[in-house]
Amino acid sequence: MSLSASRYIFENIMITKLLMNIFCQTFVKSVFKMTFMNETYTHRKLRFFYGPGFITAIMLFLRRTLVRLVRYSAMRNVTTNGNLYSSSNQKNKMSSSFKPVIVSILFTSLSFLYVNAQNNNPVVKVSGEVTKPLTLSAGDVAKMKRTTATMKDRDGKEHTYAGVAIQDILEQAGVTTGSQLKGENLTKYLLVKCADGYQVVFSLAELDSSFTNRVVILADESEGKPLPIAKGPFRLIVPDEKKPARSSFQVTEFIVKYAKD
Repeated sequence: MSLSASRYIFENIMITKLLMNIFCQTFVKSVFKMTFMNETYTHRKLRFFYGPGFITAIMLFLRRTLVRLVRYSAMRNVTTNGNLYSSSNQKNKMSSSFKPVIVSILFTSLSFLYVNAQNNNPVVKVSGEVTKPLTLSAGDVAKMKRTTATMKDRDGKEHTYAGVAIQDILEQAGVTTGSQLKGENLTKYLLVKCADGYQVVFSLAELDSSFTNRVVILADESEGKPLPIAKGPFRLIVPDEKKPARSSFQVTEFIVKYAKD
């Protein structure tokens, strides 16, 4: 096989390997965050099928298969005597045969890079019956007035969490609180959404200091350390409840609504 033919095959294989490496790394990292670290998948079988090891094995198999296909296609474009076609049209045809594959891999890789970037910059949104919708990043939450709350977790032990009172977040968004919370406004509630689809509800009165001494917080630290990936970066802490069912993990959104019949 001629030097130019070998170089042609080598270049196509290396480009494919590079793009597939980017794709595999971003895909596995995204799936790892979205499934394996999510405590919804606690069953051992689910952790195997959705875990990073299984996903990595699948992606490596696809990578090897694609590289072999590219090598086979490139070799078919080489003449029997080892020389590439001399016609410029034939050369262009050979190059264009790889474009759909390369473009598809590149586009998919960039998509997962974007998703991964979104996951690395989590935010909490506040919307609904508000005068000022908010999108709070971890930095924004860290700059707000801090408070602590103690709660007995599922392990039966008490833990101290640090974060921001939900009332402070709602006040910053222009939600009716304090003396305004009367009449029709008492029918408003807060819907809390989490990354895994879990949702919980609070009446606004449950979160207001004029109605209760309990302080519900959006926590970003536990025992002086950032929350683990499986529970953070933001967690709702609801003290003095018999079950921690409403102390939800991976909070992503607060929506204020009116209760309707």
